[in-house]
Amino acid sequence: MSETIPVYAIHIDTVRRTNWTPLQQSMPARMEKARRYRFERDRLLCVGAGLLMRRVPGIHDESGLRPGRFGKPRAPGYRFSVCGQAPIGALEWVECPLETDEDT
Repeated sequence: MSETIPVYAIHIDTVRRTNWTPLQQSMPARMEKARRYRFERDRLLCVGAGLLMRRVPGIHDESGLRPGRFGKPRAPGYRFSVCGQAPIGALEWVECPLETDEDT
């Protein structure tokens, strides 16, 4: 039996047109990280990743996230991966009943 893994994507043009106010309030550290990028493309991908992470059940703000071993964001009970290659950012996640210290 195969499992279906949800994958969500966002185009940087969509991020550019999105109201960032909710993200500024719920994920201020992500917004600060985005401001430090030199290129607009990288800022947009960073903000897009934050918008996509809010799709993971139970993630409404930064309090639901913690850094993994390599500094990537993790959520209890979920393993997820955020990646970006302009002009698309993507997010996938799987429910993970066991907590581990490994990042994938």
